[in-house]
Amino acid sequence: MPSVGEKIPECLQTDVCPNCAYNLTALPEGTPCPECGRTLDQSEIILYGWARGSREDAASAKGSRLVWVLILPALWYAFQLKVIMTGGWRWVVLFGAALWIAQAVAGLFRRHDVDHPGLTQVRLSDRGCVQYDSVLGPTLIQELLRAHGWLLPVFVVIGISFAYASRGIGPVSFWIFFPLLLGFAVYLWFPCRRSRRALRQIPDGAAADRNAAFQSAVPWEKIVRFTLRPMKPDTQRLYMLLRSRSMVGVYPVDAEIRCTPEQAEHLNKWLNDRLAVARRPAERRG
Repeated sequence: MPSVGEKIPECLQTDVCPNCAYNLTALPEGTPCPECGRTLDQSEIILYGWARGSREDAASAKGSRLVWVLILPALWYAFQLKVIMTGGWRWVVLFGAALWIAQAVAGLFRRHDVDHPGLTQVRLSDRGCVQYDSVLGPTLIQELLRAHGWLLPVFVVIGISFAYASRGIGPVSFWIFFPLLLGFAVYLWFPCRRSRRALRQIPDGAAADRNAAFQSAVPWEKIVRFTLRPMKPDTQRLYMLLRSRSMVGVYPVDAEIRCTPEQAEHLNKWLNDRLAVARRPAERRG
């Protein structure tokens, strides 16, 4: 059985900094990256490719699948607008469509700024697995929402307070929504505080590593199974099913990765070893 921190097979080792994509080929092992200062950990497998399934969007999908990623949501919004021709819900669909268009356009622009070998990064270690759908890190809006999202319900509370004071809403509505929104703000404050603390620990200039402030690795104990299926001679579809109580499958990793048959063979064995250790807690503690 593998030991913690064991060096991964040579064919799965990377010579590219997983944070900033700097080429580390000519540097001695253990030398910090001259670009961002990160020391490469050769006990961690770094895989690159494109997001698949429910995780793919305009920023992370493979070029050949972009047409489906963009057309299918557009058709869905068009269908919704046709069904809801009138009524108060029409503006909700229009607002959702506007947000989706803005996100899609921003994602298309982000694709061209990637220096990494792929748009999506999968990290595998003894601790667990995680997929970063954007190697550029979270957007500014995503960081603001994760770190200060609790302020949104606070602003709504202030708004309905002014509306109540000016008799824009009645007392029943006010006393229903006021405590609910205030409680929701308190509930959001705790994860936002954790995100702010995690961001403060990330060095300046970090790119892909900023994802770790918002997305933790899923322990192997929570993975039911994984599938590694060849797509083309140099790519594999890797997805992992999370142990969940919901009827819908949750996949913390679902990506088409750059992977040769030799790498796939070693990766398959490495993953099976990790799942085997995860299912034997007594041995893992020893």
